Amino acid sequence: MATIPLRFNALVTPAMVNTHRGITLASDANTDDMVVRLINVVTGFFEQECNRTFLRRVPTEYYDGDKYRFSIPLKAYPIVSITNVWDDPNHAYNTIIPAANYGYHEDSGILFLNTGEFLRYKKNIKVTYTGGYARYYVEASFNDRFVFREAATGTYLIATVEPGEYTAETLATALKTALDAAGTTFTVTYNSTSRKFTITQSTPGTFQILLNTTDAEYPTGRSIYSTIGFTTGATSTANKTGATAYTTDVASGEAPMDLQWAVVEAISYLFEQTKGNVAQNRFGISGINLGDSGAQYFLRSLPDRVKDAITFYKGTLL
Repeated sequence: MATIPLRFNALVTPAMVNTHRGITLASDANTDDMVVRLINVVTGFFEQECNRTFLRRVPTEYYDGDKYRFSIPLKAYPIVSITNVWDDPNHAYNTIIPAANYGYHEDSGILFLNTGEFLRYKKNIKVTYTGGYARYYVEASFNDRFVFREAATGTYLIATVEPGEYTAETLATALKTALDAAGTTFTVTYNSTSRKFTITQSTPGTFQILLNTTDAEYPTGRSIYSTIGFTTGATSTANKTGATAYTTDVASGEAPMDLQWAVVEAISYLFEQTKGNVAQNRFGISGINLGDSGAQYFLRSLPDRVKDAITFYKGTLL
């Protein structure tokens, strides 16, 4: 197990690296830490090269009006919503620009004025907004089931989510629909700051979520729990009990699959150049003798598939 954490903006997980390249985690003392370090580094590299951030967040950004006169390239997109825009040369940011005075292009991240132009000062423009990817993939008979019961005892109910590709908001709606159809009335919301869902039962009150993997009713092979961020366990203490609302345990929401696999490709390429149990690189592909240096990275020589993904997702420069 890695001793360092994945960063909040990490585009992939060690498990995805393992799936893509067969890199066996815990195969030697430094494998897990090396994979996590590379995930963090490559994520940062992609963000820098593409001039944007990818995963969902609620940022506050500042821009120079003397550079961006009519429009601004926001960093986190696709844009979900704009909270407020200010244009204040005194940097007090007390008076917001009316929402009718500006618009935005969701997929390019461009915020633009409908009329007029921004004042020509430094850091006079302040924008708070919600943006970035939070995608979810639900497949039939794979991760489409949510098992719960409406009280401390009684029959477990099965909510089945329709398969498809979702944003966080559309998945919240689909999950609510499935829960309502199986039980009573629920509210499902997504917090873009924490990247977590909250599920609330309106009536009759407290309810339970079955997260105990050893329970006979557990939807083995069909659970949606890890997809949305619930942590499961092999005892009944893993179950969510005694409350009217539960928030998922970990952040969730993915980048597009092609971007994820390009990141994994870059990680795998760099991992090959790190020293394993012998002085040579791990797979003997590049013929590099690392000696005692431990690693020798060649970012400029990344595979064409990685370069193509960077070009496709590269941020807009004005």
